[in-house]
Amino acid sequence: MADQDPITPAPEGNGQIAEEQPQASTIAQYIKDLSVESPSAPQVFQWQTQPSLDVQFGITGGKVGEDVHEIVLKIEVNAKSDNGTHFIVDLSYAGLPPGDPELNVKRGLGLPLKHLGRRRTLD
Repeated sequence: MADQDPITPAPEGNGQIAEEQPQASTIAQYIKDLSVESPSAPQVFQWQTQPSLDVQFGITGGKVGEDVHEIVLKIEVNAKSDNGTHFIVDLSYAGLPPGDPELNVKRGLGLPLKHLGRRRTLD
């Protein structure tokens, strides 16, 4: 049991999979852009005020090849107080899902949430 893939359903007693489950897969995942700034350093380390966080998410996509589409998750985090900006983090994390993205979205609507975001650990 410990070696079983957490994404692939276990076969029934007769070796058959009980119900065909949609599968999430990608050709590749990568950090497209990453920026971490502390524009008020080194003064920011002496400030005693607690900053407020502003977190924004965005998803974009586009075609990069014949049957390859790129989906980009953009996360922006700004920490500010009355003293100024504490830090800014911008991350664009991208993936290349195989096939038609519209069809993948339709299939993905039935994908159990426990299957999303799973990763295998390399020994």
